[in-house]
Amino acid sequence: MGVVPIRLDENTLKKIDLLVKAHVFKNRSDAIRRILNRLLAHEPLHALLDKLNFSRIAEALSLLKKIGGVKFVSNEPAYRIVRGERA
Repeated sequence: MGVVPIRLDENTLKKIDLLVKAHVFKNRSDAIRRILNRLLAHEPLHALLDKLNFSRIAEALSLLKKIGGVKFVSNEPAYRIVRGERA
C-alpha cells in the first residue's frame, strides 16, 4: 500500500475526527481511505475525469503542437474516444 501525504482544511478534519470518535472509522487514515474507496466505487471514473480542469494539459499540448513533431488526430480525450467505440 502506498502513502500519500495530503493537507485538509480544519473543518474537514473535524468531521473526520468526529467519525473516528464515534467509532465509524478506526483512525483518520482509515476514514480517508474508505471514503475515497466509496467515492471511486460509486462514481464512474469518466464522470470524475469530466470534472477535472484540463487547462494546463491543453496548454502543454498546444505548445507541443506549435513546436512540431507531434501529430494530433483528435481533440477528444482518449477515454471519450474509447467509451464511444465500446457503446
